[in-house]
Amino acid sequence: MNFLETFSGKQVNPGNWQFDLEERFNGAFGGTNGGVLAAVAVHVARQESSGRRPTSVDARFIRGCPPGASRVEVTNLNQGRTLSVYSVDIIGKHGKLCTRAGVTVAAAEQLATQVSENIQQDPPDYTDDEASAWVHPPSFKVPLIDTFRPSACHQGICSTTQITIPWQESNTAAEAACVVSDISVGPPVGRAVKGRASIPNPDLTLRFSSALDAGELVQARCELVDLNLGQATTRIDTWSANILLAVGVSTTTCIPQ
Repeated sequence: MNFLETFSGKQVNPGNWQFDLEERFNGAFGGTNGGVLAAVAVHVARQESSGRRPTSVDARFIRGCPPGASRVEVTNLNQGRTLSVYSVDIIGKHGKLCTRAGVTVAAAEQLATQVSENIQQDPPDYTDDEASAWVHPPSFKVPLIDTFRPSACHQGICSTTQITIPWQESNTAAEAACVVSDISVGPPVGRAVKGRASIPNPDLTLRFSSALDAGELVQARCELVDLNLGQATTRIDTWSANILLAVGVSTTTCIPQ
């Protein structure tokens, strides 16, 4: 099953798409997981650009996106020789704007590949023996737990979260990075807040590596870098085995319970 089949997506006409986002992709706050919405934005921008490679996404989660039919509107802000920039709006079944994302894609043939250099990065220290599978809270169910089967290892202010990607399609490493990055924000912030607040993250910013493919299992190491005045800031790097997929940041708002 490829990406569009997984999320019941189809192009209606150029610049307009439709997705039927099932409840199984919902997070803890009653709507579609933000990483899924960012992945949808990246994927439709890739398709609209005739396969250019995503280099970045800046997603703003404006309001919850309820499960069901969502409309996705894509606007080409600039079609450059090397880079194209898209604005992607995801509108829920209630007719309200849920997510606005800026996506940049690059024409690989226009890049100076002769300047490439093998820069060594250290993947996260994740071991199955030390990982704990996510479990549903006692008072409610988080559907994405059953869909993506997340587990996490913790070390100080860092947590590494691993998920299972439910689609099989080459050239979708950026989409996989979106999902695991957003899911990874919860553990380090939740451990610091310790149940004293609800912790939605209203944004996700990622810069993608040149990696094209991700395996079935992907991991994101998320570090809590600041927690003050009700706002948390996290830094994220995302991997498939020892291949870096993306780096990014996210904000978390701590809402009193």
